[in-house]
Amino acid sequence: MFLLVVGSRGGLFPVPGGDVLLFDRAGDALRAGGPVYGAPGTLTFYYAPTWAVAFGLVSWLPPTLLHLSLATLALLSLRYMFGSWRRVGYVAWFPLVAFELAAGQVNLLVAAAIVAGIRRDVPLAIAGVFAKMGPALALDPRDWRRALVWTGVGVALTLPWLSLWPDWVATLVGTAQEPTLGPQLPVSYPVRLVAAAVLLVAIRRPWARALAGALAVPAFYWISLLLLLAPIAARRGERTEQPEVV
Repeated sequence: MFLLVVGSRGGLFPVPGGDVLLFDRAGDALRAGGPVYGAPGTLTFYYAPTWAVAFGLVSWLPPTLLHLSLATLALLSLRYMFGSWRRVGYVAWFPLVAFELAAGQVNLLVAAAIVAGIRRDVPLAIAGVFAKMGPALALDPRDWRRALVWTGVGVALTLPWLSLWPDWVATLVGTAQEPTLGPQLPVSYPVRLVAAAVLLVAIRRPWARALAGALAVPAFYWISLLLLLAPIAARRGERTEQPEVV
């Protein structure tokens, strides 16, 4: 909170943030019948059409209210992952949390989706898959049928806008060919995918699936380090589920 107050007063954290304006633009374009996706760049919408439909439902709201709504969902995501508001307070000392709230991004929502895969909350996990794909690796293998059903639901929501799917794929392909979208960690996507595969095959623990899901997001920016809260929460869940030794 201290970082948010100081940063806002210093003009470092404008409200609404840049990502919120991007989400608002994508939602408005969907409702107006305009192009939702475009050439790779800072103003391009990179999430699956299901998210475009979701933003289309709320982009008529003032962008500031949309920003506050996303920040509230981010805090609720932390609460979902760590189980109490006291622990949320502890985690909020991590400076990137303040940057996430100030920017109105969805990294914490995706982290919660990864944890949802571990906890077998399939609908929430699939929502994260439509955002950044990585949460698919955190899903429990026993839930593949439910995952297919909820994936179908997510696609069905876009039936009036099916043409958005090839546009989305083309945008992702263009991004892969020209990955100049900001300060990303200097670890390539193929290397991260290999590490995720090793975690899934060699360790086979919930926290390892969560870490694999975090590593497997296509673009890993510095603020994407927030996704590492997911394996921490998963590991904490493993410890609380262990029976006490009498």
